[in-house]
Amino acid sequence: QVSDGDDDSDIQVLDNYQPSSTAKRSRSKVRATSAPIQVDVPESIIATTPETNPQISTDDCCWKIVLLADHREFNHTPVLKFVKQAIDAHFHGTHPSLDGHRSGSKRGKYPLYCERTTLPSADYMFVARHVHIDTGKVREERVLNCIIERKHVNDLQRCLIKPSKKYKPLTFFEAQMYKLRECVDLSKKIFLMEGDEDNDANFYKLNKHGTHSKFEHQGRLKRVKTLRLHVLKGEYEGVDLVCTRTKHDSVQYIVDQMEALQESF
Repeated sequence: QVSDGDDDSDIQVLDNYQPSSTAKRSRSKVRATSAPIQVDVPESIIATTPETNPQISTDDCCWKIVLLADHREFNHTPVLKFVKQAIDAHFHGTHPSLDGHRSGSKRGKYPLYCERTTLPSADYMFVARHVHIDTGKVREERVLNCIIERKHVNDLQRCLIKPSKKYKPLTFFEAQMYKLRECVDLSKKIFLMEGDEDNDANFYKLNKHGTHSKFEHQGRLKRVKTLRLHVLKGEYEGVDLVCTRTKHDSVQYIVDQMEALQESF
């Protein structure tokens, strides 16, 4: 039986997503002290890199949360550029000694908040970097306990039937979810489902960019709605479902995760 999509009571749907009151963080400069770093939620850290320069005093460093975005998942689309610009713009100025002036006339030593890279799994990960204020060099990096796989519904319906080249006989989507589930050191695994298949133009247009028939249109709807139900009911063990309607809502969700992580340092 296929869900009709009308009952969203159990799904975290973020229409016009707004940060909670606890997520509206102050933008004061975060400075480390000479005392050992105390993390409020130690389970959020799964790995650390060795100190690149232990001679540098921690008094001259501060922690920054950086979003790592896999560039391969956004080839030939403006999505990654939009996300990077939105994240960098939102957080610029929260670490004045590293970010430089908002006007952009003077760049700071380390203004980065979103970094394009190659991830072994998923689309987004988070790291905490201990950055030297004067040089901008990363003294230490900690991989944080959160990973996000993002899919827009229009892309999702194709991935559900597209065969995987590397992991046959799985579909492209099944291979991605398998890799996500196998991130055993990460307890917070998020499947971020963006868009509304009931109101997406590409699900309705009968042209080369959309469906070729009403029968195909119905098939797309069934595949996406069934997938929503499967993830919600725990078919992909350890993976939580978060639904957003627009790319702006998705970015706001990521921003809230980064702000919550920053509070841990």
